[in-house]
Amino acid sequence: MAERKNSTRTGRTRRPAKRPVRRRRSKKSGHPLLFWLIFMIAVAGAAYMTDRMTNEPGGQPIQNVTAIHHLFNDKEEQGVVPSEDAGSPESLKERIKAAVKKITKDKGNDDTETETSITGSVMSAITGKKASESESSTKKESVSKETSSEDISSSSDSFSKSSTSSKTVKAESKAPAPAPARKEPSPSTVTGRLAVVIDDAGRDLASQEVYESIGVPFTLAVMPNQVHTREAAASWAAHGMPVILHQPMESVSGSGMEAKTILTSMSDSEIRRMLSDSLSQVPEAVGINNHQGSKATTDKRVMDDVMNELHHRGLFFLDSATNSYTEADGAAAEYGVPYARNDLFVDNSSDVSAIKAMIRKAAERAKEHGTYIIIGHCRPHTAEAFRQMVPQLEAEGIKFIYVSSLMN
Repeated sequence: MAERKNSTRTGRTRRPAKRPVRRRRSKKSGHPLLFWLIFMIAVAGAAYMTDRMTNEPGGQPIQNVTAIHHLFNDKEEQGVVPSEDAGSPESLKERIKAAVKKITKDKGNDDTETETSITGSVMSAITGKKASESESSTKKESVSKETSSEDISSSSDSFSKSSTSSKTVKAESKAPAPAPARKEPSPSTVTGRLAVVIDDAGRDLASQEVYESIGVPFTLAVMPNQVHTREAAASWAAHGMPVILHQPMESVSGSGMEAKTILTSMSDSEIRRMLSDSLSQVPEAVGINNHQGSKATTDKRVMDDVMNELHHRGLFFLDSATNSYTEADGAAAEYGVPYARNDLFVDNSSDVSAIKAMIRKAAERAKEHGTYIIIGHCRPHTAEAFRQMVPQLEAEGIKFIYVSSLMN
């Protein structure tokens, strides 16, 4: 008791000595090279299994790798699908002329010589010709237009202007003349059937008139929201030939797309609303095909929305085949929409001889397979190639048919 009291008084207590604590050393992780070796083996194994799944003979593409697979099959990226242009030289001249008129109007100058000078400068910058050459050609066109104003039609060169009058000469609308009668091959002499679809109509009416004058069954695919959308569809239908809607859809690359395009990011209601708006511009349409669309046609939800709308309207779907893989065929079958798929684009080149060679290739395949579907475009060089080739192919027994007759 005495000791405890003494310790309380002094404030000191005796505590047992602490044992030294030994810290555990952290185990070193494996060698970094071993980690990367395992990672590379895993990647190689995944690539091998993906290749086996997607290239199995007679097998269907695996849904789980579709998102990756279609990136490597984008025909737009590979250049198999023709690159889209801004229109024909005729439509380009119209735009240049409109721009020149706006400039001269803004400056408050109605002088014809000033307008001609500006036009010559613009054309020289585009064509690479000297300004004097551009001016002389413009003056020649002006004189020609002045002397033959009575014969001007909607396909005339709209770049010409009368040097003595500032009034715009409007082409009189004439009823389209019926296509010249052609002697079609008899059933016994038919060697193959070729279905031709002309895309991108609504931009170049002059090229369309060439197709209309050929006098064989072609199907015209008219783009919505173009300067000549309504004129193109009405003129073709007046010739008794079928019109379809050339609906812009999202591509994998995303480049060169139209301002109003069906995107995979859109909701179901937005997709159907845009398609409905496009069809309202082409009421003559008996079906549609996709403009670009290498990404949209591989999206099951988007294709379901499109086919649902087509089912209610009684329209068919032509797959332009801008991607080697598609969800359009399955969706069409599910909704009971007539479906067909393009076999070949014939105008990847703008050279007439090259386009003729592709048309010849298509004809030979039509002879081999019985039927064949091809797509060309509403462009001057393509129209000229068909104008030259059609009589030759008909003489060989090729029968031109509407693509609607090949719908499944």
